[in-house]
Amino acid sequence: MPPGPRGFPLLGNALHIPAINPWLTFMEWGKQYGSDIIHLTAPGARIIVVNSIDVAVDLFDKRSTVYSDRPYLPMLCELVGLANWNIGFMSYGDHWRNIRRMFHRYLGPQEAKMLRPTTIRHTNNLLNKLLSQPEKFLDHVRTVPGEMILEVAYGIKVTGADDPWLRLAEEGNDSAIAAATPGRFLVDLLPFLKWVPAWVPGAGFKRLAMEWRQLNTDMYTLPYEMLEGSATSSVAQTMLSNVDVTDVPEYDEYLMKVRDSTRFITICTNNVNSCSSIIAVLKTFFLAMVIYPDAQELAHKELDSVLQGERLPDFHDMLSLPYTMALVKEVQRWHPVLPLGVARRTTQDDVYGDYLIPKGSMVLPNVWAMSRDTKDYPDDPDSFNPARFLGASGQLDPSVRDPDYAFGFGRRICAGRHMASDSIWIMMASILATFKISRRKEDVGVSLERYTSAFIV
Repeated sequence: MPPGPRGFPLLGNALHIPAINPWLTFMEWGKQYGSDIIHLTAPGARIIVVNSIDVAVDLFDKRSTVYSDRPYLPMLCELVGLANWNIGFMSYGDHWRNIRRMFHRYLGPQEAKMLRPTTIRHTNNLLNKLLSQPEKFLDHVRTVPGEMILEVAYGIKVTGADDPWLRLAEEGNDSAIAAATPGRFLVDLLPFLKWVPAWVPGAGFKRLAMEWRQLNTDMYTLPYEMLEGSATSSVAQTMLSNVDVTDVPEYDEYLMKVRDSTRFITICTNNVNSCSSIIAVLKTFFLAMVIYPDAQELAHKELDSVLQGERLPDFHDMLSLPYTMALVKEVQRWHPVLPLGVARRTTQDDVYGDYLIPKGSMVLPNVWAMSRDTKDYPDDPDSFNPARFLGASGQLDPSVRDPDYAFGFGRRICAGRHMASDSIWIMMASILATFKISRRKEDVGVSLERYTSAFIV
């Protein structure tokens, strides 16, 4: 087995794993034991943590058939029922592949480019909100990406920050995060508790699960029902309109597959609206610009030299704005949205180097440790320094590791990464082209780095 701290009888390493920022401890253990892979145990679980990008690529990319499944958590998968339709938690298999294939067909790299005008329109909306109400910038960052995804996915026009569709997505996301947090519910450690009736004292988790199950059912059924008979242009409507009865004898079965695929778009909506990559990255961006004003100033100078104060940036400006592109990369590397990625489960025994990784192990990619690897980022990886991605000529250096590992690995890599990358770039570049971001006077001297530990799909 890979090395790791010695555990206690029965409890294993359960008491060793901190509840806050565990990725920092996992990274230190990797250094302590001189291994890019460490091994932990907990009641009913064997945990493997991968601290290296190279090892992650070897396992998750090159051996993806072994490392593409998800762990089974009774609260999340069975009681709340997210594994039945949420592609992020769904078990690896034919059903998952069918939905994933459908998603790529409609939101692949070329399809994402066709959505760029919509992305720019919502970016301009964000700029107007920031101009009129700068003190509510966090609210704007939360709502505008949600508005954009709801329009793209279902053609829904959001009426404001209190729109019921946004609230539904946010509440659904919060419940998914809570249900997916390993160890939060005793039923995940003692699965037989799932049979306990909800009325039994101490079975509050069963009542909570029923509430969350209904909430998440509403998330994927209500938008879909709204589509029936609608001519509104959206990805989901396009999926439905492309069903050809003559080509598909089993029409009802095929329609259900299409319906299932639209459910994933609801999850995309859910994540983007509340605490997904776009929103989390934008929040980190604002924080970095306040803490590191010199980096912001260099981006301002580059944008002014290209745009001449006459227009906003567009996607064709990417190659002309290497420092701005480097800044976007550094924001994603400096504070990864998913410090521990999303857990995998091995479907068979595997041998990697000298180590055995048993079947059924929970495997965690420690993205935080990867973002701090001095082999890839030798110049103080804890600091915010966009120039690390630039060569001597001032252009992007292709030899520097791109932080795209933040989107995941292998067959489970984020399916919406193309649209997410476009949105992150154009929003950051447009904000930098129009605003100066600084502390409020009352915050001078106050530490602003406050992050919350959470599990995100």
